[in-house]
Amino acid sequence: MTILSAYRGRVVGVAILGAAALSSLGCSTVPPPSPRAVAAADAADLDLARQLFSEGLRASRQERWDDAYAAFSRAAELHTGSLVIYSLAVSEMKTGRLVVAIEHFRRFLVMPTEPETARFVPAARQAIGELERRVARLKVEVDPGAPPDLRVELDGILVSPASVGAYRLIDPGPHVLRGTADDHTAVERTFVAAEGSTTELTLRPAPAPIRSIGEADPEVVPFALMGTGGGVFLVGAGVGIAGIAESSKVASMDSPEGESARAKTIAGEALGAAGVITAGVGVVLYVLRGEREPSGVAMRFD
Repeated sequence: MTILSAYRGRVVGVAILGAAALSSLGCSTVPPPSPRAVAAADAADLDLARQLFSEGLRASRQERWDDAYAAFSRAAELHTGSLVIYSLAVSEMKTGRLVVAIEHFRRFLVMPTEPETARFVPAARQAIGELERRVARLKVEVDPGAPPDLRVELDGILVSPASVGAYRLIDPGPHVLRGTADDHTAVERTFVAAEGSTTELTLRPAPAPIRSIGEADPEVVPFALMGTGGGVFLVGAGVGIAGIAESSKVASMDSPEGESARAKTIAGEALGAAGVITAGVGVVLYVLRGEREPSGVAMRFD
């Protein structure tokens, strides 16, 4: 069977890029790899695929299914023969990768039947029926009020918008569903899917949190302090100016009028200092308030 290996594609790609680069420098182009070199690369990949396939068979006979899966998956990258695909599907079924196992069993059934593979056709059909009963199903709905740029990820893989609202096959076991959108707080939901189960989750905006009585908005506190401090400073300045004006009119600061003027001046200075300190605290809190949380509404999975 003729195969187009990953190595062959890599050689051709490098040759094309190198030719373009040399041409832009006014140099002669690099000739493409010879058919003999390509044939040698194909033969080397095929030989490695046989070795990996043998390793997978040995691991399967010893029921080391994780090792078998690793060997068969590498072999399938080098050679997509029907026996390799069937063996890969069996190892996926044994290691809990049920969804991809169904796909590979189906792929095996549509491949040309050969004498050495015909005996596996009934087993593949039976495996598909069993796996379809064992796989779990998930349906993710999006509330109309959700942000338009919402992105839904399942186990770190982006879910196509076309599959939202439809049932999709998932492997039994733990899963993480995550919703993100610009200017919105990301939301995650961890769930465990049992074999043959169906899970339905809806992503919708969460209600705004209700602040308890006396709980201050962290964004308002700095501005309130700056405003209060500015007001106190102005009052202190007014009182201090009044005290200075009165002291200039009294004959003696030891008189009752002089003592009153002195008290007003001292009070004005104290109020002014308190105003400056209060406003300064507000400025510091504003600068150190840290990165703001996303301004959009939160989301949740129901």
